[in-house]
Amino acid sequence: MANNSRLSLAMTAARYLREARDFIKDGNHWVQAALFSGGSDPHNSFADVQRVCAIGGVLKAAQLGAIDHDKIAASTHPEAFEALRVLADIIQGQQDTVRRSGPFRWWASDIHQFNDAPSTSHTEIIAAFDRAIEHQCAVVRDLAAQPEMPLDVKKDHAL
Repeated sequence: MANNSRLSLAMTAARYLREARDFIKDGNHWVQAALFSGGSDPHNSFADVQRVCAIGGVLKAAQLGAIDHDKIAASTHPEAFEALRVLADIIQGQQDTVRRSGPFRWWASDIHQFNDAPSTSHTEIIAAFDRAIEHQCAVVRDLAAQPEMPLDVKKDHAL
């Protein structure tokens, strides 16, 4: 993937994490044991949804609506996939040591279990988003600092 494409993906994923965090920072906008609550049509981009879980916050930011988890994939929704992957890694304490792969549904339970655990507080959810945003912003800074490869070098590195 070209540096500009990777940078764009990382920047958008960071924006989704930030927007999700900003929405749920008011504890009245966060929900446990549900993807969302309130609102008239969550399948239409979560526009008027009143409360969301951690995953629902990212879906709202990405304007994806309550789509089936099977449809969130690196190939179909790369920015949302990346934002959720980073959040799941942070929740599991793995940060950049593990690159999750496969369909989102394979590892969505990490986020669901943390969000929905009776012992998880709103403060802990916000802290997880803060760490994920911090991590993703560092990725953006690293990618922005990398020079673009010359075209002849790109050809040599093509698979």
